[in-house]
Amino acid sequence: DSEMRYPEVEFKSIYTMELVEWWRVMMGLFIMWIILTVIYAGLKLSVRSQSQSMTWNGVSADVLGSIADWFFWGMFIVSGYWFCFFKLQSEVESLLPLENPHPDFLVFVIVAGWCKIMHVALLLYGQCITDIFFIDFEKEPITDSKEEEDTLPKVSVWRNILIANEWCEMQTERHTDIDFTLMFLLFFLKGLNLINLATSQPVEQDLSDDVPNVVLRFFVICVFYFIVVLAQALYKGVMYHFGSDPLGTFADLCNLSNISVFILDEMLHGYYIHGCSVHPYTDVNML
Repeated sequence: DSEMRYPEVEFKSIYTMELVEWWRVMMGLFIMWIILTVIYAGLKLSVRSQSQSMTWNGVSADVLGSIADWFFWGMFIVSGYWFCFFKLQSEVESLLPLENPHPDFLVFVIVAGWCKIMHVALLLYGQCITDIFFIDFEKEPITDSKEEEDTLPKVSVWRNILIANEWCEMQTERHTDIDFTLMFLLFFLKGLNLINLATSQPVEQDLSDDVPNVVLRFFVICVFYFIVVLAQALYKGVMYHFGSDPLGTFADLCNLSNISVFILDEMLHGYYIHGCSVHPYTDVNML
């Protein structure tokens, strides 16, 4: 048999290094990071306590959001450390852990992911129970004659309907577009084969196919995601500055319509858009 006479032999070597000291330092940094997370969440709760808006959904959203955000940035910093000191080294001095993925890193990803999912769910719940009031300052025309008063038009409801419709349309405004972001993220990672920057090869120019390291892949995906999102945010900022800002346009429309908007997102917290017009009447006909 040819397979028995000429067997295929594969040789693979894996190099590692002692990481006891590194894990000791990481444990100290992890404890410090937990303390910072608790302090950050405590500051947000303190602000809520001062405004007397300690609702269960608001407090839970703040706590879960703080845990998710701080855990994410902790993972980003750690993965960035390994990428810089492993992929960008001129001489091999640092080596990755053998575990791929490392269980501790997976725990952070799972905790941060579930906390962010629950955080977003609570934010959506808060938006669903938000009270929105449209305050119409328009007054009926005043006349001394009873006969003329009966012939004068009454205050129309169409201005309220217009403002409510524009408010609903403004809810779809975003600083970034998820379809655009994912399309260009896929273009960079798979189209340009930059996902192979996450392989366990200590050379940044090596884009050959290999098994990616989960920690390095996390950092690479986050970096290109930030690049695409930052480009969109800068474009939107320029357009809002030199063009039209949706919120500013909506406030101007409220002023022209003589209607103010009062939004209560908490029991004792909210926002107010003053739309009281300087003109005596805004509810006029088209003639």
